[in-house]
Amino acid sequence: MDLVLMVVVPPVLYVVIDRFWGMKAGIIASLVMASILASYMVIISPEMIEMIMTEMLLILGLGIVSIKLKDSRYFKYQPAIIDLIMASICAYYQWFATPIMVKMIPLVQNLKPNADFSSPWMISFLTKVSENVIYTLVLHAVLVAWIASRPNNMHWLIARFAIIPMLLITSIVTQWMLNS
Repeated sequence: MDLVLMVVVPPVLYVVIDRFWGMKAGIIASLVMASILASYMVIISPEMIEMIMTEMLLILGLGIVSIKLKDSRYFKYQPAIIDLIMASICAYYQWFATPIMVKMIPLVQNLKPNADFSSPWMISFLTKVSENVIYTLVLHAVLVAWIASRPNNMHWLIARFAIIPMLLITSIVTQWMLNS
């Protein structure tokens, strides 16, 4: 839940404040809120410090560039860049190590001890889903970057938060149907 706050609150704050007080105020408010939430996250989840700090540096860097150039697109490209980083990490695991979804089986198994996540069918399914996640993240990055280049912040917000779940669900359901 706390990670969701860190991901959702700053962009929503940016869109609302940008609407009433302008881009610079929106970006600054978003940066301040992201910093507060990141500090809180580091305190409660110190094991995630690398991810949190990477996200903060990216938000801060792109926010400063947007303010200097008076162009909000750079700030709004942040989720696309994160998607591409995540897709790269997933691709590395997919093609050079254990696919990311297969790698998570022990964690999920601990949460649901009675379920069998290590069957050959499930490993095959999760391997294919892991690959689909790569393509989904790249597609989402392209869509978000394209929409970020448009002036409507509400479309960007919708693209940022609504499209990725739909793409992931579609990808998983499609793979499930193909594997059945």
